[in-house]
Amino acid sequence: RIRAATLADVVSIVEFDYTTATEPQRVDTLRQAIVEQKCWLYVKDSKVNGYAILHFHFFDHAFISLVYVAPECRRSGVAGALIFHLLRICKRARVFTSTNQSNTNMQKLLEKLGFEQVGQIKGIDDGDPEIFYMKKNNWAGS
Repeated sequence: RIRAATLADVVSIVEFDYTTATEPQRVDTLRQAIVEQKCWLYVKDSKVNGYAILHFHFFDHAFISLVYVAPECRRSGVAGALIFHLLRICKRARVFTSTNQSNTNMQKLLEKLGFEQVGQIKGIDDGDPEIFYMKKNNWAGS
Protein backbone atom coordinates (compact mmCIF):
# COMPACT_ATOMS: atom_id res chain seq x y z
CA ARG A 1 0.00 0.00 0.00
CA ILE A 2 2.84 2.44 0.69
CA ARG A 3 5.56 2.94 -1.88
CA ALA A 4 8.10 5.52 -2.97
CA ALA A 5 6.73 8.11 -5.37
CA THR A 6 8.03 8.50 -8.92
CA LEU A 7 7.83 11.52 -11.20
CA ALA A 8 5.06 9.73 -13.08
CA ASP A 9 2.93 10.02 -9.92
CA VAL A 10 2.92 13.85 -9.95
CA VAL A 11 -0.16 13.94 -12.21
CA SER A 12 -2.12 11.68 -9.83
CA ILE A 13 -1.14 13.76 -6.82
CA VAL A 14 -2.04 17.08 -8.44
CA GLU A 15 -5.51 15.67 -9.19
CA PHE A 16 -6.38 15.62 -5.47
CA ASP A 17 -3.97 18.13 -3.93
CA TYR A 18 -5.89 21.29 -4.72
CA THR A 19 -3.23 23.40 -3.03
CA THR A 20 -1.12 22.95 -6.15
CA ALA A 21 -3.59 25.12 -8.12
CA THR A 22 -3.06 28.17 -5.89
CA GLU A 23 0.54 27.45 -4.87
CA PRO A 24 2.44 26.30 -7.99
CA GLN A 25 5.69 26.06 -6.01
CA ARG A 26 4.11 23.07 -4.25
CA VAL A 27 4.52 21.05 -7.48
CA ASP A 28 8.21 21.98 -7.58
CA THR A 29 8.58 20.95 -3.93
CA LEU A 30 6.85 17.67 -4.71
CA ARG A 31 9.03 16.93 -7.73
CA GLN A 32 12.20 17.71 -5.76
CA ALA A 33 11.13 15.41 -2.92
CA ILE A 34 10.47 12.62 -5.42
CA VAL A 35 13.85 13.06 -7.10
CA GLU A 36 15.49 12.97 -3.65
CA GLN A 37 13.47 9.82 -2.78
CA LYS A 38 11.78 11.53 0.17
CA CYS A 39 8.15 11.26 -0.98
CA TRP A 40 5.95 8.27 -0.13
CA LEU A 41 2.51 7.37 -1.44
CA TYR A 42 -0.44 5.52 0.01
CA VAL A 43 -1.95 3.57 -2.88
CA LYS A 44 -5.17 1.55 -2.77
CA ASP A 45 -6.70 -0.21 -5.77
CA SER A 46 -4.04 1.39 -8.02
CA LYS A 47 -5.17 4.89 -6.94
CA VAL A 48 -2.99 7.34 -5.00
CA ASN A 49 -4.92 8.31 -1.86
CA GLY A 50 -2.28 10.36 -0.08
CA TYR A 51 1.37 11.27 0.19
CA ALA A 52 3.94 12.34 2.74
CA ILE A 53 7.37 13.92 2.54
CA LEU A 54 10.18 13.17 4.99
CA HIS A 55 13.25 15.41 5.11
CA PHE A 56 16.35 15.53 7.28
CA HIS A 57 17.11 19.24 6.96
CA PHE A 58 15.51 20.28 10.27
CA PHE A 59 18.73 20.60 12.31
CA ASP A 60 19.66 17.12 10.98
CA HIS A 61 16.53 15.61 12.53
CA ALA A 62 13.81 13.77 10.68
CA PHE A 63 11.01 16.17 9.76
CA ILE A 64 7.73 15.18 8.19
CA SER A 65 7.21 18.31 6.14
CA LEU A 66 3.97 17.37 4.46
CA VAL A 67 1.15 14.86 4.80
CA TYR A 68 -1.72 15.26 2.37
CA VAL A 69 -4.67 12.93 1.88
CA ALA A 70 -7.26 13.05 -0.90
CA PRO A 71 -10.42 14.66 0.53
CA GLU A 72 -12.57 11.58 -0.06
CA CYS A 73 -10.05 9.38 1.80
CA ARG A 74 -9.62 11.50 4.92
CA ARG A 75 -10.33 10.01 8.34
CA SER A 76 -9.79 6.50 6.94
CA GLY A 77 -6.30 5.79 8.31
CA VAL A 78 -4.26 6.98 5.32
CA ALA A 79 -2.39 9.77 7.15
CA GLY A 80 -1.67 7.54 10.14
CA ALA A 81 -0.36 4.77 7.90
CA LEU A 82 1.92 7.19 6.06
CA ILE A 83 3.30 8.65 9.30
CA PHE A 84 3.83 5.19 10.78
CA HIS A 85 5.73 4.16 7.64
CA LEU A 86 7.97 7.22 7.85
CA LEU A 87 8.72 6.51 11.50
CA ARG A 88 9.69 2.94 10.60
CA ILE A 89 12.03 3.86 7.77
CA CYS A 90 13.75 6.98 9.10
CA LYS A 91 15.71 5.37 11.96
CA ARG A 92 16.26 8.71 13.71
CA ALA A 93 15.83 9.01 17.46
CA ARG A 94 13.41 11.93 17.19
CA VAL A 95 10.96 12.86 14.49
CA PHE A 96 9.46 16.33 14.14
CA THR A 97 6.49 17.68 12.24
CA SER A 98 4.15 20.64 12.36
CA THR A 99 0.62 21.69 11.51
CA ASN A 100 -1.45 24.82 11.61
CA GLN A 101 -3.33 25.67 14.79
CA SER A 102 -6.54 25.51 12.75
CA ASN A 103 -5.88 21.89 11.68
CA THR A 104 -7.39 20.21 14.73
CA ASN A 105 -7.82 16.87 12.94
CA MET A 106 -4.07 16.61 12.33
CA GLN A 107 -3.35 17.67 15.91
CA LYS A 108 -5.60 14.89 17.22
CA LEU A 109 -3.92 12.34 14.95
CA LEU A 110 -0.43 13.38 16.00
CA GLU A 111 -1.35 13.16 19.67
CA LYS A 112 -2.94 9.74 19.08
CA LEU A 113 0.33 8.60 17.45
CA GLY A 114 2.35 9.74 20.47
CA PHE A 115 3.67 13.08 19.22
CA GLU A 116 3.89 15.86 21.78
CA GLN A 117 3.69 19.60 21.22
CA VAL A 118 7.09 21.23 21.50
CA GLY A 119 6.45 24.80 20.38
CA GLN A 120 4.87 27.15 17.90
CA ILE A 121 5.83 29.84 15.44
CA LYS A 122 3.69 32.77 14.41
CA GLY A 123 3.99 34.42 11.04
CA ILE A 124 4.25 31.48 8.64
CA ASP A 125 0.53 31.70 7.81
CA ASP A 126 -1.15 34.96 8.81
CA GLY A 127 -3.38 34.46 11.84
CA ASP A 128 -2.80 30.69 12.01
CA PRO A 129 0.30 29.76 14.06
CA GLU A 130 2.29 26.66 13.18
CA ILE A 131 2.41 24.13 16.04
CA PHE A 132 5.47 21.88 16.17
CA TYR A 133 5.43 18.29 17.39
CA MET A 134 8.10 15.74 18.27
CA LYS A 135 8.05 12.00 18.83
CA LYS A 136 10.76 9.77 20.18
CA ASN A 137 11.08 7.08 17.57
CA ASN A 138 10.89 3.51 18.85
CA TRP A 139 12.15 2.27 15.47
CA ALA A 140 15.48 4.08 15.76
CA GLY A 141 18.37 1.69 16.06
CA SER A 142 16.38 -1.35 14.93
